[in-house]
Amino acid sequence: MRSLIAIALAAVALSPAHAEERTDRLKHQVWPGTEPVQGSRYAYEGLRGFAICIVRDQPDMVRALLRQSPYTEQVKAGQSLVNENIDCMQRSAMSFAYSYLRGALVEALYARDFSKLGKGEASVRLAAPFEDTRLASCIASSNPVEADTLVRTPPVSGYQDRSYRRLTPDILKCANRTSMPGPPPQMLPYQIAEALYRAPPGDDIASDETAE
Repeated sequence: MRSLIAIALAAVALSPAHAEERTDRLKHQVWPGTEPVQGSRYAYEGLRGFAICIVRDQPDMVRALLRQSPYTEQVKAGQSLVNENIDCMQRSAMSFAYSYLRGALVEALYARDFSKLGKGEASVRLAAPFEDTRLASCIASSNPVEADTLVRTPPVSGYQDRSYRRLTPDILKCANRTSMPGPPPQMLPYQIAEALYRAPPGDDIASDETAE
């Protein structure tokens, strides 16, 4: 099984007192690993905030990153993205596999380019996914309305838990259909966001949702 690439992210408060020492203290390294995001809900919230900030402020860098292939080149571009955008970091001492950074960026792109389900247009042509995303694609096509809701809920929250419960029949059906084990709970929304971004539902679904 291919090793994931982990990126160590460390951030200090962006107050004037820390401005001078920030460059010396923030040493970002890339190393082989398989760890997901380390920490609590706040780590995932920090990652989401970072991704939203990058997508807003550096769209060209994000576009270049997500179109990169092969995987190793995308990881290098991801490291540069992190190093050059320290001001977007809100949390400290985060460590996560590169797949989580990529997933958070795609999730932020989906939220920006599609204001609601089926309404919008993808602004980035993504490179082929690096993981097997058949399960996420099946869930997104089986129940796009609830899949969209899951993607937009706060990470590691009660809202996310309730959305997962509503998606449980679809997850079980798709797991049986694809014979795919589920990814970690916080990775699945990223993969679903990518599935929706690559093949957004048609306007008829969005209209049905509005009618309800």
